[in-house]
Amino acid sequence: MPLSDSIEWLSKTNLKKNVEASRRKYDSIEMEFVECLDYVELDLDHFSVYSKKFNDIILKIGPEILIVFELILFNKKIARFFNDQLEEQIVNIQKKKNEGKEGFMAYLNALPYLKTENIKVKNINEKITPLKIQKTWLTKKQKYRYWVDWWDYGYNALKHRRIKEFKEAATLKHALFSLAGLWILHERLDRDHGRKGLFKSRVFEIPIGTYVSP
Repeated sequence: MPLSDSIEWLSKTNLKKNVEASRRKYDSIEMEFVECLDYVELDLDHFSVYSKKFNDIILKIGPEILIVFELILFNKKIARFFNDQLEEQIVNIQKKKNEGKEGFMAYLNALPYLKTENIKVKNINEKITPLKIQKTWLTKKQKYRYWVDWWDYGYNALKHRRIKEFKEAATLKHALFSLAGLWILHERLDRDHGRKGLFKSRVFEIPIGTYVSP
């Protein structure tokens, strides 16, 4: 999507419509996840359980993650929080997308405050940080590799390496963290529009005192 088209897609006229469409998509995916919990209890001991249903949920979440990143980034109301480099970052992201690259890490780097945001998983009373970035030193290349676990070893593994990595990728943990990442983005989008606390989840909540302003 060219930059000019993206700005039109997220114009004042279209923004509400696109947010509502993505919100309905989230609700549908979350309901699918909740229905899975009738068969696999949400428990730390069950994080490695894998299934075709978790596979389907994770693959549905991936594209929605990228959509909500754009809903946040291209909103002029939110852009005022960023420095002059934001426009350059957006252009670079669009170039990657036009080259067939997903741009997930570029989006996340443009919204750095999301990397440390915690949410609480209601059923197990645990806090998780779904957009936390991990890094590994690559000796041969003499540089660090940065990644988000559920994106690389959940979504991308199922998208590109499903036959080899299905059991390790299509897990309850990756489905939970994928859904958590998407909910954080939607919840943040609500806060940015002054609708704090209106977007409810059956699975997650933001712990008191963890909200970080951009």
